[in-house]
Formats: sequence, structure tokens, C-alpha cells
Amino acid sequence: MSNPRWLAYAILRVTVGGVFLFYGIGKFVAGLAATAKWFQDGFAKTWLPAASVYAFSIVLPFFEVTVGALLILGLFTRFAASAAGLLIAALTIGLTIKGNSADVALNMGYAVALFILLHRVEDNGLSIDGWRKH
Repeated sequence: MSNPRWLAYAILRVTVGGVFLFYGIGKFVAGLAATAKWFQDGFAKTWLPAASVYAFSIVLPFFEVTVGALLILGLFTRFAASAAGLLIAALTIGLTIKGNSADVALNMGYAVALFILLHRVEDNGLSIDGWRKH
């Protein structure tokens, strides 16, 4: 860990991972059915099929918790950041269809953070991935 950027990378990785993890846990606490209904109602006035919105919102918390935990641990970081990036892309496209510009802008910040995590993955020294290399 001679690279002085390892701590900055770890802070960003754990922060982004925490966001995903705790948003996912929140959906489990609220209940999967209630979360799916909330998503379905929110997208009712769009052209997206209700069944697709419902299915996406049922699996969403599982993805959020998984990529969040992997990012926090720094385990399979490249995979976790890539999966999180694809998830953010899907969520952002959905929010764009819905016309929710405030949340689209917020998600763009997550997309940039995930870009940095992928672009600078060699700085991932303080992690399970980093420890496995040594």
C-alpha cells in the first residue's frame, strides 16, 4: 500500500457501498411487496409495463444489498462497481422516463463515483481484493 491514494479510494468505495447496502436494507424493512407497489404506483403514468416495474423493484433490493456489501468489503470490486454502474444506469433511465430530473441529477453523482471506482481500481489496496493480491 505504498500508493497514498488507497485511503481516498477506500473512503469512496465504502461510502458508495454503504449507500447501496442501506437503500437495499431499507426496501427489505419496508417490505418487498410494499416497495414494489410504491415503484409501480410511481411509474403508473409512464409507458413502462407495470409488470416489468414490479419485477425490477422486487429484485432491486437483492442487487443493492449484494453490490453494497461487496463494495464495502472490497471483494470483487471491479465486478461490484460494474454491476452497481449498470444498476444506476437502469435506475437513471427509469427516472428519466418518469421525468424526475432531481433524482436523475443525484444518480449522475453516483455514476461519476462508480466511474472513479472502476477507473482507479488499482488504488484498491485497503480491501479484501488488495489483501488477496499480496
